[in-house]
Amino acid sequence: MMDWLLCVVSFLLEICTSDHVCSPPEIDFGKTEMNKQKEYLENDRIQYKCHPGYDLEGSDWITCKAEGWIPPPKCFAPCILTKQQLGDRNLLLNGGQRHSEWIRNGHTIEFTCRKGYFIVSPSIRKCVDGNLTLPSCNPSVICTAPQIENGSFFPLWTRYNIEDIIYTTCKPGYMLESHKNSSKCTKDGWSPYPKCVRKQCDFPHIENGALSWSNIYYSDVSFPKKVGQIIGFKCNHGFLPRNKKHWDRIKCTNFGWDPEPRCYKQCIPPKNLPHGHVTYNYGSTFIDGDEISFNCDMGYYPEHHLPIATCRNNDWFPTLNCVSAGKHHLDPFYVFLTIGEQYTFHPIHLPFPNLAYSLQAMKSCFLLVAAFLLWPSFSSQNVCEEPDEIDFGEIVTTEKVKYLENDRVQYRCNPGYVLEGPEWIQCKEQEWTPHPPKCLAPCRITRQQLAAKKLFAFGGQRKTQFIQSNHSLQFQCNEGYVLVAPSVRKCVDSYMELPLCISERGQNCSGPPRTENGDISTLSEKQYRSGSSVEFRCQKYYAMEGQNRSFCDNGTWTKVPICLDPCMIPKAELERQKIEVKDGMDASENTFVQRGHSIELTCKTGYVLAANASQSASVIHCNGTPPVIPNCKAYDLFCPEITCNSPRVLNGSFRPIKNIYHDGDLIRIQCDSGFILETDYGGKVVECTENGWSPSPKCVFEITCQADYIEHGTILSPKVIYKEGERIRFSCNEGYTYVDRPDALCTETGWSTILQCTEIQCPPPQMRNGLFRPYRSQYMYNDAIEIWCSPMSNFGNKFSKCTANGWSPPPLC
Repeated sequence: MMDWLLCVVSFLLEICTSDHVCSPPEIDFGKTEMNKQKEYLENDRIQYKCHPGYDLEGSDWITCKAEGWIPPPKCFAPCILTKQQLGDRNLLLNGGQRHSEWIRNGHTIEFTCRKGYFIVSPSIRKCVDGNLTLPSCNPSVICTAPQIENGSFFPLWTRYNIEDIIYTTCKPGYMLESHKNSSKCTKDGWSPYPKCVRKQCDFPHIENGALSWSNIYYSDVSFPKKVGQIIGFKCNHGFLPRNKKHWDRIKCTNFGWDPEPRCYKQCIPPKNLPHGHVTYNYGSTFIDGDEISFNCDMGYYPEHHLPIATCRNNDWFPTLNCVSAGKHHLDPFYVFLTIGEQYTFHPIHLPFPNLAYSLQAMKSCFLLVAAFLLWPSFSSQNVCEEPDEIDFGEIVTTEKVKYLENDRVQYRCNPGYVLEGPEWIQCKEQEWTPHPPKCLAPCRITRQQLAAKKLFAFGGQRKTQFIQSNHSLQFQCNEGYVLVAPSVRKCVDSYMELPLCISERGQNCSGPPRTENGDISTLSEKQYRSGSSVEFRCQKYYAMEGQNRSFCDNGTWTKVPICLDPCMIPKAELERQKIEVKDGMDASENTFVQRGHSIELTCKTGYVLAANASQSASVIHCNGTPPVIPNCKAYDLFCPEITCNSPRVLNGSFRPIKNIYHDGDLIRIQCDSGFILETDYGGKVVECTENGWSPSPKCVFEITCQADYIEHGTILSPKVIYKEGERIRFSCNEGYTYVDRPDALCTETGWSTILQCTEIQCPPPQMRNGLFRPYRSQYMYNDAIEIWCSPMSNFGNKFSKCTANGWSPPPLC
């Protein structure tokens, strides 16, 4: 009987506990759609809805589960915006209205400010479950358009708000007083105020050039110069002034320096033009803007239609190239002109006196007809699509309806943005090359960011500022904080990682942290104060990833660096392939390469990589994966014997003559008169090497320089002709000194320095405790001054004279 009762009770308990029971759901701002029950069993479903104005998220059905109602019922509240809230914050709804508004959850609303205020972005705000963050309206500080005499500015508006920027350009002969071309509208007006003032002849800063030594050394007393004064400047190697000499002179005028001191890049004319020749006077020099002409051989024509190229930025544009008629679309009028030049008709004596003239006329007529018949095929040039626009920049060249072969466009970035990539791109074979550039955005560091990180800009400044991409800014921490190096951070396309400041007043740290395959290079201690640090170094061949220091930050160590494993290269494998490590990096059994580094493999002496072996196969780069050793199967890598074929030497000859030369064989080159070996290291011998003949057996025009006379000077040991690499020396007459140095080297572009003697001048002396007379802005050679010392000083010398070495004796008190 008892057993039967136990079975019944157990059965009833199993029934009662088999299903989970849910109480009716409590829904804020909502209710169920069905009749309410006192309880619900597991997997029962009910439907609910939200009160008017409230929104549910997801399905309106919920299910009873062991953990409760799934998903939990939720009604999201709308946002209530009152007219008083708008008035208190000087806000208007989009459209200029001001009234109470309900905004449903997840919906947005756009704001504007009343007149006299500007909105702090973003102007569009979103309602999130009854919460709506309102934007701020700041008072507008109106700046009026500035009145700039002798200058202009952009953009041209009638009024400007705070933080607006204008850019000013002065007329020729004038300069900005602040030396800054941008002005910002602030609460105090324009800063700096744009004002154009007449240019002064200040110390000129010459890109790729410099003034004479005396003008640089005495710049603090020599400048500004007076109207009418003349100074000289020189250009660096590879650059020339407009007069195409190494030195040029500029004069101080009412409009500043005239001409403007500039150094232009040189263009070297090509020595050899395949299927053509360049026409220019030997010894001529070419700078930006100069043109050069060339002629093509019969059957060849200029690739770019006109036989003229212009020097631009150290290169010729368009390129000098002669192509055959079958490979290029040609200008029929150029065809007509060149055919007419190449086939000049020579009349012959015929029994009919006007026959020669008639044949000449027939020939001209034939050429004209041929030109017009060929015009359709010649005029089908390659056309490029419109060049791509770039973000934060613009195309500044004139827009065209159609872009033809060799057309170029120029890009420019908006103020504050930095150009990355080419400034110019060119239409080539229906494509723009190279790819358009990118405008890198500046970084914006706010005052709030600096304050939150306990940072200052170096110098104690804490203000919002912009840093151009690729520029850097140095930081320092508040007193009581330690900066985690590096202190100098770089802006990279609007991103700059700010350094960390660690408090010196936090909790101490226990013993230093450890890093695998690395050691601590500083003394180890039991306790470290907050703000202190330990320095790490990796074991030999291991590369460090991360900062080499870890800081104690309020009881916790900052991230420690990782020591990355090196790559191991078995030496036996290299021996088997007849390969060795270039420069013998490691003589041990195995070679180790640090992570991120590379080693170069070479064949042993007398062997080279086969011609069909990949160039990269001889380099192993350690990047964390097992290194792949070049092998014969993968690359057909074998090392044949080094040989050289018999060379072809234009404008010269060589001995001995063979069909095949072996590694280390030598030949002697004899160049024709007026030619020299292109790479002459003091001999006329070239060697057969794994890279062919070294140096290249090539005879080129011999470069020479001439110097007959130096005004106010004498050439020492004069020669009629100076060869490239030879040096000329000269001395200056009394009262004159050399402009740069008393010698010059004959180079490909002429003399390395200007051969000129200039009159000796002395600036006014700098004196303490005394005066001198007469006072002049400049003193000539042998001019003397009389010195007067103060009563409390002792006389040094009564008089001093301007000499080649300055004032002698020195004017001292």
